[in-house]
Amino acid sequence: MAFPKKKDAEQKMLVVKAPNFKIFETEIVGTSPYVGERFSAKTKGEMLAKHMKGQQGDSEATKHEKKDPDALVKEASHMSPEGWYGIPASAFRNAMITVCGISGVVIKDTKLCVFIVEDGYDDEEPLTGLVRITKGEPEKFIFPTRNATGVPDIRCRPMWKPGWRATVHIRYDADQMTEDSIANLLVRAGIQCGIGAGRNFSKKSNGMGWGCFAMAEPEKSKKKKE
Repeated sequence: MAFPKKKDAEQKMLVVKAPNFKIFETEIVGTSPYVGERFSAKTKGEMLAKHMKGQQGDSEATKHEKKDPDALVKEASHMSPEGWYGIPASAFRNAMITVCGISGVVIKDTKLCVFIVEDGYDDEEPLTGLVRITKGEPEKFIFPTRNATGVPDIRCRPMWKPGWRATVHIRYDADQMTEDSIANLLVRAGIQCGIGAGRNFSKKSNGMGWGCFAMAEPEKSKKKKE
């Protein structure tokens, strides 16, 4: 005669700890120029119009509109509805995740543990969170480059000279990473990766050495419990 199996009285229940997220706040200073590269709403609108129009002839495809450098610089600048300039928050997070590969940290773990707190959002791209640039004004920067097809072209972009500043707020899982680890990842991101156009770690080139930064006053960095 078979008897029903008894439940294991010693079986332990799974216990999930409450999240222990904290905020690491630090000011950074640009050690090289920061060059913005927003994909303007005008450009996206023109591309959409071409797609909706369908296939076009070569004569239509090779037409070039007259360029307005000042307008192009403005279109490539990330600005909040309140009128301040910013850097995409994702640029800092992506840079920190990128340097994990040479820091002995598993990238997929960092994706779950490190986030950037936005100061606001882009006026044309409401889903793009921004870190506010607290010091420095953009200047018109015109430089030669090549398109994906290899054809020479001219780019007009906003550039902040070395010395630009921003305050970055990093939300991190304090049960998985220490404050020092977060600080070191950010420092490595500023030296080895960079942000914006021409950064050291660029998928399309070897970079121009732009977008590098350092922690301005490490001794005044703060750790706050969220």
